[in-house]
Order: sequence, then C-alpha cells, then structure tokens
Amino acid sequence: VRLTYAELYEGADRLAAALTQRLLFSASEDGVLEAASLRVVTIATWMRRGNAWYLVFHAAARLLVPVVALSLDIPDKDVERQRNGEILSAHKPRLVVVDHCNEVRSDDGDLASGACIASTVQFANLWA
Repeated sequence: VRLTYAELYEGADRLAAALTQRLLFSASEDGVLEAASLRVVTIATWMRRGNAWYLVFHAAARLLVPVVALSLDIPDKDVERQRNGEILSAHKPRLVVVDHCNEVRSDDGDLASGACIASTVQFANLWA
C-alpha cells in the first residue's frame, strides 16, 4: 500500500504526538513520572522497511529527534546482533519502536542483551 504525501504528512503528525508522550514522560523506579528533554533523546527502530517505518522517521524528524535503524535482515544473525548491540550501546535510545513481528528479549541473547534501552513499544500501540 502506498501513502500519498498528504497521508504521510498527517500520519507523521499523528505519530509525533504519540511519540512525544512516550518520550517526554517515563516512570522512574518508584513509579513517579519524570520529564525529559527531547534534545537528549534518541529513538531506535527495529522494524521492517515499509509505511510504518517511514512514518516513524518522519515523525521523529518533526520532533527533531535522531533515529537509528537497527537491522533485521542481515543473513548472519551473530553479525546482526553485534551490529545492533553496538548501535544501542553507542546511542542509548530512550525508545525502541518495533513492528508486530519483533519482540525485544534479553533472555535469549537477542536485541536487548546488554543494551541500554529505556523502553520499547510496538508501532501498533503508537498508532492506536
């Protein structure tokens, strides 16, 4: 399915509002909401390339928030995990947006293993 420029614009605006809520406020260990500055926030995507991926990138651009793209399609999964781990360690994203087929797990040495991820969210939950 292709998006028109108008749909991309409207969708990115809608998603930027949802991302702002996720990025600006996070619960501390004692459950108290803490405010953050968008100036020090990075978003990561762990998504297949498509409309949702483009919407996240355009929404982040509207917020002037940098985005790093994690890999899903490197044939050598050990190389992919190493690359993703290095990206996460270097950029420490406050939020990782995943698509419906991805899950961030740390129990099996997958993406979150040893990484500094503040939180993850499925794209569908942002879009709801």
